[in-house]
Amino acid sequence: MMFGGKMPSSEDEKLVVKLLAEKGLRAERFSKVEIGQRKTPDFRGFKDGALMFFCEVKSVEEDR
Repeated sequence: MMFGGKMPSSEDEKLVVKLLAEKGLRAERFSKVEIGQRKTPDFRGFKDGALMFFCEVKSVEEDR
């Protein structure tokens, strides 16, 4: 079975936000202005109000 990457679905992104929240982390999207100005990751990750990391959501689907 082979798997290939695809654009993340909104369900995948919601799952990532939920999983991060369960670990005490908050995911925040970039604004439309920021996205329009440059390439951005999917989310900023915060812990206790401090920026800690950037997050890219990836999805896989089975090749047919």
